[in-house]
Amino acid sequence: MAKTPTRHNSSVDSLNLSFKSPKSPSQDGSPLTKRLIVILQNLTTNYASWRVYHRKGINICRAIETAKCKALEKQLQFPDDLVPFCKELESLLKSLEDIVENTRGVVKQISALVKLDRDANAVLKSWNSRKSEKFAEEVLRAFEEEFRIKKLVKQNIAFALSHAELVHMSCVWEYQFYVNADIAMGFAIIEAEMR
Repeated sequence: MAKTPTRHNSSVDSLNLSFKSPKSPSQDGSPLTKRLIVILQNLTTNYASWRVYHRKGINICRAIETAKCKALEKQLQFPDDLVPFCKELESLLKSLEDIVENTRGVVKQISALVKLDRDANAVLKSWNSRKSEKFAEEVLRAFEEEFRIKKLVKQNIAFALSHAELVHMSCVWEYQFYVNADIAMGFAIIEAEMR
């Protein structure tokens, strides 16, 4: 029969162990790192705004699609209720253009700070300044391409002559090819590491 080991009178506190969670570089980093964190937060805000305007655009495109389909059934090319939707889509496109310009400014700021950061210091737990710059450039390219596509949709959706064309235009707006899961994953990483 096995003998039960004897317990010694030592408490965990007497072992003088300290368990601390790892600090992210932003918690006690250099001014350069802190500035990069602020710039990445601006990039994240741009992405959140993009997503809001994108969803609003989906609803507007669907409203235009519905109005045009009803008009086409009545042999009308331009229904009376089309103009407000088109103006709303134009306003929304202007907001998306502003986001592209803001993101262009963010990329310039990050690029300038990366030139100062010769050692490629960590900005987040797993990202250094160069990776932050590369991601910001990728986001900018995605925004520029999607903006170009959305602009074409805005210019053409009101002139569609069939239900199939209208559905096509709405789908082109809705299903973004460039602002995709990779971009979303990058922002999820930023969000998780900034906590």
